[in-house]
Amino acid sequence: LDLCDQKRRLKIRTNADTPIDAARARKFGAEGIGLFRIEHMFYGEGSEEALFHLRCMIMSNSPQTRQTALDELYPYVRDDIRETLRVMEGLPMTIRLMDPPLHEFIPHQTEQKTQLTKALDIDPDELARRIDQIRETNPMMGHRGVRLGVTYPEITELQAKAILTATAELQAKDITVLP
Repeated sequence: LDLCDQKRRLKIRTNADTPIDAARARKFGAEGIGLFRIEHMFYGEGSEEALFHLRCMIMSNSPQTRQTALDELYPYVRDDIRETLRVMEGLPMTIRLMDPPLHEFIPHQTEQKTQLTKALDIDPDELARRIDQIRETNPMMGHRGVRLGVTYPEITELQAKAILTATAELQAKDITVLP
């Protein structure tokens, strides 16, 4: 492999969605992140609070409630991006903006639905109606990615602000990052 490394021009990047994934990838020799999926920060251990704010954003029915949810979600997104960039110091990191079918994040458990109805100050029937509205039969052609950002530019703004702020914070500490 040393001989190959002397001749190759292609860099080996990994998919990594958390700082822990990024650290593991570096340990195995990754030369950057080829795909960092923002929506994956809402899965797994320690994601409960961020996921709750994301759900509030998805289920909001007005620009004001959506903005409140985005304001509460912002520090989680910024911090996750910043810590992953820190781990990847000096290496490139391709960041994909949120692209999941939104209905994948909606709770199915009664307790979580109750928490959401209280936070949004709506009754359970209204929540059920909103959930039905966002369910997609063909998520690949659905309301996600760029289409979501066109409909709700504030969601794209939150992500761009998180990426740029995380980058600036690290650069201010003389940490080289390449988002």
